[in-house]
Amino acid sequence: MKKLLLIAAGIALIAASCNKSAPGDNTNQNPPENTEQNSTYSYAPYGFEFNYGADWQFTSPAYANLEEKIVQVQLPQSTYPGTNFGDAAFTVSAGTAATLDECLQLNSADTAGFNTVQEINGTTYTKAETSEAAAGNLYESRIFRTLRGNTCIEVLQTIHTGNIGNYEPGTVTQVNKDTVWEELNKVLATFKFN
Repeated sequence: MKKLLLIAAGIALIAASCNKSAPGDNTNQNPPENTEQNSTYSYAPYGFEFNYGADWQFTSPAYANLEEKIVQVQLPQSTYPGTNFGDAAFTVSAGTAATLDECLQLNSADTAGFNTVQEINGTTYTKAETSEAAAGNLYESRIFRTLRGNTCIEVLQTIHTGNIGNYEPGTVTQVNKDTVWEELNKVLATFKFN
C-alpha cells in the first residue's frame, strides 16, 4: 500500500511540473487564492506585480486594448447593490512597439488623448482618459502606457455603469464614481515592476 501511495505521489509531482506555463503564456497561471485583504498578483514574464483586496475577482481580460491580454481583476456588480454600477476593472495587457509613439498608437484611434504624463512607483506612463456609451451602458477608462524594451505595457482602469434612465424609477441610485475610482487607484498605486 505504501508503494502505491509513493508511486501516486510521484506521478502527481511529475504531472504538476509538466503543467507549468512557458514564459509569456499565462493560460495555465491560476490567480492566487484571494483569502487576505491584500493579496499580490505577480507576472514573471514582464516582471510586474500589484496588490488587490478581498472584493476583487479574476475575470477574463475583456477590457484589454492590447494584443496580449494578461490579467484583469474586477469589482463585480454586487459590490455596490441598489445602484447602476455594472463593474469596475483593473486590466493589464501588452503589445510589441519599437518606440513610445508606436506604443501609444497601438489600438488607439486618437493618440492625442495621451496627453498626460504620470509616474507610478518609479515608472513614467503616458495617460489618456476615454468615455464610451453603448446600448445604455457607459464605460469610462483611464489608460496608462509605458514602453519597456520593445514591449508596450498598458494598465487600464475601467468603470462600467448603466444609464440611470434605463431603470424603473426609484429602483436604483447613481453609484458614487469617486468611491469606485478610489478603489481602482488603490490597486494602481501598488503596480510596479520588479
